[in-house]
Amino acid sequence: MIQPLVQRLFVTLAIAALATSARSDDPTDFSSLADRYTIYDGQKSGLRHWGRAIRPELVGEVPSDLALYGVSLIQVLSMLADEEVEMVGEADTWFAAKSAIDRQSNFVIAFEELQLGQVEPTFRFKATDLAVDANDASSEVIGILDSGLLPVGPGCFGQWFEHKENVVSAVALVVDLGAEKLARRACLEFGVISALGVFPESTPYGSAGIGRSLAPEPFYDTSEVFFLTQLSAYCRNALMDSSVDCARKMIDRVYGGRTGSSSN
Repeated sequence: MIQPLVQRLFVTLAIAALATSARSDDPTDFSSLADRYTIYDGQKSGLRHWGRAIRPELVGEVPSDLALYGVSLIQVLSMLADEEVEMVGEADTWFAAKSAIDRQSNFVIAFEELQLGQVEPTFRFKATDLAVDANDASSEVIGILDSGLLPVGPGCFGQWFEHKENVVSAVALVVDLGAEKLARRACLEFGVISALGVFPESTPYGSAGIGRSLAPEPFYDTSEVFFLTQLSAYCRNALMDSSVDCARKMIDRVYGGRTGSSSN
């Protein structure tokens, strides 16, 4: 499902477009699982989560395959993150083309034929660039669009509205239908996964001496994305601790337990 090599490009570009990364050394070194939690502002040290129900809406010329994929990602990851999801509108309109953003939506995914190609990290995609009408959107979504969406990958623009301690209240994501198929899927993956608190990174493992392939690609453990999402919810809700330090200690406990070196 998750495309590790493409997602590495998205993560690198997204960090390059952000002025305030919490990481002081190499901001794209994710060898430590705890460093994959999406914290951009060093003053916001909590695990990213939503302060209310996630209300997704798909707008523009909505492709059915991408729509189903994006909503499925939101549903699965929200369940792991212990976040409530309420789709905007009636079921028969969820995947239909829409020309305006509903006021009830706080997770907007817009599909547009842009053909912008590669843009500079300083480029910002704004409300005036959208083909859909954002006049009736919530004030937080309008605020995101007015400030401009960041380029987070080829044909992909996104931004979050956060309060203190990494509490998210709105997300806007634009997918360029003129981009390559893999890039469109990767845009949805990056936007959804990072909005729920985790960079979509995966640890690669070599397979030399195993199997018959002469030049195999590494094995990427994409399950780590789901593990980190679930662990964030466990720290916040079961342990009553929203700090990244809680997640870091639990990661040590879980992985140490697998090797028999952790005390329970």
